[in-house]
Amino acid sequence: MTTKLDLMEEAISLSNYHFDKDRIDPRFDGAQVLGRFEGDWSDEVEQMIAISKTRSFGTRNMIDSQVNNDKVELDNPTGSKEDYQKMIEGFRPYEKEFFDKTDLDYYGYPIINKTNQIGPKVTSLFKAFKLTEPSTYTVHIQKVGQVFPYHIDFFHRRRWKDAPQEKIIRIQVMLNDWQPGQCLGYGNSVYTGWKAGEFHTFDHVSVPHWTSNANYEPRVSLLITGVKTDETEEFLYKARTSKTIKI
Repeated sequence: MTTKLDLMEEAISLSNYHFDKDRIDPRFDGAQVLGRFEGDWSDEVEQMIAISKTRSFGTRNMIDSQVNNDKVELDNPTGSKEDYQKMIEGFRPYEKEFFDKTDLDYYGYPIINKTNQIGPKVTSLFKAFKLTEPSTYTVHIQKVGQVFPYHIDFFHRRRWKDAPQEKIIRIQVMLNDWQPGQCLGYGNSVYTGWKAGEFHTFDHVSVPHWTSNANYEPRVSLLITGVKTDETEEFLYKARTSKTIKI
């Protein structure tokens, strides 16, 4: 039986991060900016904000089905509720313990809004990375006052357990311009000042991270996860060595 803090302690033990709040290590602390898309997808951003649903820690991987009112798991290719429950079993006790010690509601406190319904322009951003299948995406819409607390990701342990870990990448494409008060934290560094289209990655296995929005404008980003191919590497080289990638 997994105890409340086993998984978080295991994640820390497996991490290469320093966990020293008085130290900045450029290998870990901060977003690794990869490039920037050039284009206008603002109409799709407005639509995604309008249709997004509020999610808590307890419901963050659930989406509203486009077919009916059932809840299915965003990163589960079968869409099976039973498979979803098996996948997340034991993943969240450390989060639940934190919420049990506060006045916040684990299933009710809004950390983010989400949607997986994207238009053709944003779809082209996702497809540009040419990740192997299965790959996943979701759109994060963080509204004023929403906070996604400090955590370490666990998804790679089961979702891509047979893939070479160095090939798994998590990319965040910023879909609208930064506004004062919006923050993404990676380790001991805060990422701000982005422009729409800028995309970055980070060491998702090791680095604790968090997000918050203290601005009245929503922060919107496309979060992509998958396994890199040779075509992915070619695209990332082009992105690093080009001013922008036109979409």
